[in-house]
Amino acid sequence: MQQRRRLIVMAGIALVGVVALLFVVQQMRPPVFYGTAFEPGRVPPDVPMESTRGAEMRLSDLRGKYVVLFFGYTHCPDVCPTTMLKLRNMMAQLSPEEAEQVQVVFVSVDPEHDTLDRLKNYVESYNPSFIGLRGTPDALAQLATPLGIYYADQSQGETILFDHTASVLLIDPDGNLKLLWAPTLTAEEMAADLKALLD
Repeated sequence: MQQRRRLIVMAGIALVGVVALLFVVQQMRPPVFYGTAFEPGRVPPDVPMESTRGAEMRLSDLRGKYVVLFFGYTHCPDVCPTTMLKLRNMMAQLSPEEAEQVQVVFVSVDPEHDTLDRLKNYVESYNPSFIGLRGTPDALAQLATPLGIYYADQSQGETILFDHTASVLLIDPDGNLKLLWAPTLTAEEMAADLKALLD
């Protein structure tokens, strides 16, 4: 009888040990993201651009926050409004404390037509916290090209039209590229990635 009790106690201790081990392994396992992870330590170019906040800005000025980076243009008829709405809905799913640690940045691929005033009205119509950036064609190319961002002017006559990459990039608080979000991801999935990183 006493030996049976001892076996039961030992089995209980072993079970607790297994549960604890599984917990530790779970904590050590890297999180699974909806977005595609970049190689660790890959840093985007740090190019000065005009900002809708009224001063010149570089991505390095936003260190300490997760930066959600999207390239588009204000005359865009489909991809940009869809993505910006998605980013607005993504932010709405974060708590105020979480949202404080995230900055959405929209970079214009059409600096010729996207004046700072137009850009400011555009990004802030989706969320007052969003920032718009515009630069010279050279500055834009220096920022976009190394990130794999494609854009091409397809305008005809008075119709302003650009082909451009529809993906969204996420930069971590240390300034490293963290994730690439494909256009097929939902606001809920992007918010889930951010929550996992902010946890």
